[in-house]
Amino acid sequence: MDPKILHISRIWLPLTHTWLFNLISQSQMQMPNVSVVCELRENIEYFSIKNLYSFDNQNALLRRIDQKIRKIGFRKHLHFYVKTGRALKADIIHSHFGNEGWKDMGVPHKVKAKHVVTFYGRDVNCLPSSNPKWVDRYSQLFKKTDIVLCEGPFMAASLIKLGCPAEKVVIQRIGINLSEFPFIPRKFDIDKPIRILIAASFREKKGIPYAISAVGMASQHYNVELTIIGDAPDSDVEKKKIMQVLQVNSLFKKTKLLGYLSHDAMIKESYNHHVFIQSSITASDGDTEGGAPVSIIEMMATGMPVISSYHCDIPDIIPAEFHHCLLAPERDAEALFNCIKFLVEHHGDVGNIVFKLREHVESRHNVVLQASRLKAIYQELL
Repeated sequence: MDPKILHISRIWLPLTHTWLFNLISQSQMQMPNVSVVCELRENIEYFSIKNLYSFDNQNALLRRIDQKIRKIGFRKHLHFYVKTGRALKADIIHSHFGNEGWKDMGVPHKVKAKHVVTFYGRDVNCLPSSNPKWVDRYSQLFKKTDIVLCEGPFMAASLIKLGCPAEKVVIQRIGINLSEFPFIPRKFDIDKPIRILIAASFREKKGIPYAISAVGMASQHYNVELTIIGDAPDSDVEKKKIMQVLQVNSLFKKTKLLGYLSHDAMIKESYNHHVFIQSSITASDGDTEGGAPVSIIEMMATGMPVISSYHCDIPDIIPAEFHHCLLAPERDAEALFNCIKFLVEHHGDVGNIVFKLREHVESRHNVVLQASRLKAIYQELL
């Protein structure tokens, strides 16, 4: 029989978590007993899903009591999660993000279920380095949880370094719905502008100033146009840096600043561009991608060459044969420019490059395959 799975996602669902929606909705197609429990609902119009149980949809008095008990420290999780797990007779509780998994530790114990926790990025590197208490908390989590999932070998090594037993760490790659990304190989016409795309939140770890500097260098040799999708989610510090670098490189007249777009709008806009740059770095507070940005996978799927950095699991999602021409060391704008230069000077080979990038995505990041793999992980655990 198929196992009964209850996913815990504190918020269902931020706009940037399309990959989680894809995985769970695809899992529901392959297994009949997959449910989700959350504390808050957002963006339901984009992420409608079956079997969603939301705390904010419960009786107001019961909510206040549940929150109060958690707030005074009697327990770290909502009893609503336990009540839902028991009602569904869940075999496995699957928590998303390591810090949330630590808070959820009491849920599988009370439900009498196995516990699976997936780590994604900030929870792996930034939290333990910025606040040492998370090292102890993760030590508790690693002892109690049954399986720890992550998206690539770099993150797996990071978890083992944090103290997770190697036998509990399993790589579960990010999957995308390939039908949403028609393959349209980009073609360079060196007599027309080369349109370059950057799409990311304005956070230090995204390394956007270095990508802009590289585009600035390219503008001295080629006719380029730049589009930036994204904005500052928390503070304007990084945004001010980005604006300053655009000014220093005289790129304002050549740049479109589109702010945040919906995921569908971003993908639609991407087809108007020739090159995508995602120059991730390790931020000053230790924040990293942890694994690799899903945007790289998506852009490769569309048929666009991607220039990125030797950062976390990014080298794992780009075929090794293209590392020399598509990857640059962190914080190295000149090396990023050399990647742009390579693509321009070898524009006749771009079709072959993007075909192999798409092939790489199809073989490793197809959400149908990844959901099947996750099902096998569940079944083996039980």
